[in-house]
Amino acid sequence: LRRCALRLEDDGRKARRRAREDPISRIERGIMRVLCDPIQSADHLEHGSHEEDCRGRAQTPGQALTGSSTAARRMRVSSDSMDERTRSAQVSQRHLRGLLQTIDEQPESDARHIRSLLADHGLGRVEAGTETWLPVELLVSWVDAIEKAYDLTRVEALFHRFAFVESKGSILRSFVGGALRMFGNGGRVLARRIPSGMTLMYRDLGRTSERGVGAHEHEIAIGDLPAACASSKAYVAAVGAYYQGLFDTLKVAGAKISIAEHLPEKARVVYRCVWT
Repeated sequence: LRRCALRLEDDGRKARRRAREDPISRIERGIMRVLCDPIQSADHLEHGSHEEDCRGRAQTPGQALTGSSTAARRMRVSSDSMDERTRSAQVSQRHLRGLLQTIDEQPESDARHIRSLLADHGLGRVEAGTETWLPVELLVSWVDAIEKAYDLTRVEALFHRFAFVESKGSILRSFVGGALRMFGNGGRVLARRIPSGMTLMYRDLGRTSERGVGAHEHEIAIGDLPAACASSKAYVAAVGAYYQGLFDTLKVAGAKISIAEHLPEKARVVYRCVWT
């Protein structure tokens, strides 16, 4: 009876601690799971579900079923990915609000002008904050509108700054900080984690992969892009500028991001990352 009483008391303390827990800490644990397992979806991060430790554990015979469940989960993800083209790609409302914050940092006249451009492209939906995810076409329409009013150079400068602004936010800051703590600093570390990091901002946005090309070179490929993304030169350039901003924020020496391949008809784009 005494042991039961002690266990109940301990369970009560844990329940009270979970009730008081800051949601951001749950999100950060989800981010650490993505760092360790890129298959995790952004939904885990939004809701902070599961509390698995990233550190490797020796498997005992009694834990053998864990491997089976993990394999089954991977199979489900693989099966789901086959239907990506039939699902609508979405962008996080949080990501769009970060872009608005970057726009508001521009000279006052430019910020007002850009906001007026976006008024006809779903600006109200983003500011309302009632939708966690919005169609990715909304973001593409923003980028195209800015490029039309200014030029491609202005779009790239804006998204380069956007990466810096967003890296200071709670989710991306935790992701970047976690990557550095776990894997160290350097161009290859960042290039390898970018596909996982993009699940914080997008879902169902084609298939992202990465591969090393040389000692100081990496490629990030995105295939099966939605038509709106693949056909927009401004959007493709904006994503490259955002990647460049991440590398520059982390002070990766000699970092240069370029578009190695852009094939709208094949819904594919490849970014080349080099550093010294």
